[in-house]
Amino acid sequence: MTETISLYFDPSETVRGIQQLLISDKKKIAFFFGAGTSFARKTKDLPYVPAITEMTEKVEVEISKDKKYALALEKIKTELSGTPNGFNIETLLSNIEDKIRIIGSGTLNNLKKSAFEGLEKRIKDVIKKEGSKHSYRIG
Repeated sequence: MTETISLYFDPSETVRGIQQLLISDKKKIAFFFGAGTSFARKTKDLPYVPAITEMTEKVEVEISKDKKYALALEKIKTELSGTPNGFNIETLLSNIEDKIRIIGSGTLNNLKKSAFEGLEKRIKDVIKKEGSKHSYRIG
């Protein structure tokens, strides 16, 4: 006996399923959008999440206000500028996380481990502020 498999796709059925999920108060829904999504906005007065270059610049400006972190940031920027991926928010955070793991009780870039942890938190706080252009509660 041969079984026939239907390759028919009904988009209206998918839409109905999504509608049922949206009207249900029992299910929580989260949406994840890719990089550059916020640039599709029609007018410049709408909030948006900066892309990687602009986010890196915003983090640099904010972190450089603290002299303790400004010097370390410049040293890390110099370190990363010669790497294949260069200096951006992603490579900066990865570099700081690596330093936190290996630093022990010494200092790197004029910072101790606790200062690197503080720097990492400050950077993530800037990212959260820039990425959270609306109010919401989780949980």
